[in-house]
Amino acid sequence: MLSLNLKKEIYRIVWREIRAVFREGYCVYEADLQAELYRHFLKRLPFCKVVAQRKWENALGGEKKPDLVVVEEDMITDIFELKIVTQNWAEWQKDADKLKKYVSTHGPGEYPVRICPETGNWDRTARLHENCLLHFVAVCQHDAEAVSSPLEGLRERKINHWFGPVGAEDCSWGIDFWGIDIPNDAPE
Repeated sequence: MLSLNLKKEIYRIVWREIRAVFREGYCVYEADLQAELYRHFLKRLPFCKVVAQRKWENALGGEKKPDLVVVEEDMITDIFELKIVTQNWAEWQKDADKLKKYVSTHGPGEYPVRICPETGNWDRTARLHENCLLHFVAVCQHDAEAVSSPLEGLRERKINHWFGPVGAEDCSWGIDFWGIDIPNDAPE
């Protein structure tokens, strides 16, 4: 497994790369952000698998559908919820609640992440790592609460906060690592 220090550094590099793509004007919708994160994660996390939009059934009869999931050694190590609303304010509370439900004790501890190519049926499940990291990623107007740093509601829930404010002169992007017990650095 990757060390938390290394993972933190890789995520900071990826977020700088995503900001560069955003500044080119090509990252407009959530699907764009998801595709860019997916691409950069595959490049920077070569020993991990990245899966998008998996539908997970909940033991209580509900359904879960995280935007991105990182799987390392058949363990789900990271779950991401994404928001990009470049001309408006993104909400964060529902996504924070959703993230916490992914790792709650009310559902199964493992989820399907891949299929058998020969049959098309779900082949293997991956267990949630005991320290599965939760990430809320927001790119939206600079005065939205979803991109304020620190966002106390995420700190309390131990959800890592990736923020990308837009629409003002000085828009510093960064990550507050509330789910990693390593001190935060200043935003980039």
